[in-house]
Amino acid sequence: MKNILVFALILVLFSSCKKEKKETVINEAPISKESKILSMGDFIDNKAGHEISGKAFIVSDTSGKILLRLEDFSSTAGPDVNVYLSKTPGFVDVKDLGDLKATKGNMTYENVGTIDINEYKYVLIWCKEFSVLFGHAELKK
Repeated sequence: MKNILVFALILVLFSSCKKEKKETVINEAPISKESKILSMGDFIDNKAGHEISGKAFIVSDTSGKILLRLEDFSSTAGPDVNVYLSKTPGFVDVKDLGDLKATKGNMTYENVGTIDINEYKYVLIWCKEFSVLFGHAELKK
């Protein structure tokens, strides 16, 4: 009986966040070539059924505004998926940047300016409804 419960729990974990929304694509205008890249990293999926890829950049635009830019981004669709900055690759001490704008494409998040980007070195893609990490990118200078 215990084995059945463990199997059922594992099945639920691997199928979590599968109440999927449709795939969406967004290609926001590129950031100015005069913008300065402060850090960048590649997305790594969590190996639990949610594929994710692409690059994350923290940039300072020409006006000095700090932005998070996702490029060539691709993720499995899911409900209530958000983008976070975190001090670790896990969901600990996070700063919510808002809803994931699309499952594919290039997108920019502007509400980064008040976050210490020297401490928050990870970008997380997280399903709030099921508390599931889709993947992360470690930002390096």
